[in-house]
Amino acid sequence: MNKTNFKVSADSLKWIALITMFIDHIGAGIIEMRYPQLRTLDIVIRCIGRIAFPIFCYQIIEGYEHTRNRWKYALNLLVFLAISEIPFDFLIMERFSWGYQNVYWTLLIGLLAVMAMGFIEEKELKALKMYVKHRSAFESADKYINRTEEHQRLTADLFNNKWSKDIEMWLNDR
Repeated sequence: MNKTNFKVSADSLKWIALITMFIDHIGAGIIEMRYPQLRTLDIVIRCIGRIAFPIFCYQIIEGYEHTRNRWKYALNLLVFLAISEIPFDFLIMERFSWGYQNVYWTLLIGLLAVMAMGFIEEKELKALKMYVKHRSAFESADKYINRTEEHQRLTADLFNNKWSKDIEMWLNDR
């Protein structure tokens, strides 16, 4: 049985998200607000539009992973948020409103949360590496000290003739 690998490029995902978001905004801004009698059509259109958000979340994480400058990435998202907020409010609320924001607020907060988790993870990883490094250094020093103490004990035993008979027998066997 032949299996076909189905791959979708990042650009294709962006277009799918853009188109489904546009469909969702038609439902939210035009049909829902101006034509309440078309409730069934609105539900169908809004369901199609709900595909956009998980794709945008995925793209935000992909951007986080592959960007060179995460702070610039977040700033770009903030700029786009600011540019799109007023048109969004006028489409949905027919006026500017702080009561209902576009999805880019959620995406920006999600990106900042992921950045914070990454920062904490980096700090924890550095701390763990330092702990392992220092612990291994202490263990190495401890082993050296123990070996040195054992060597000193063996040397003292040798000079106290505890081992001298065994060494003499070993030397004579050669």
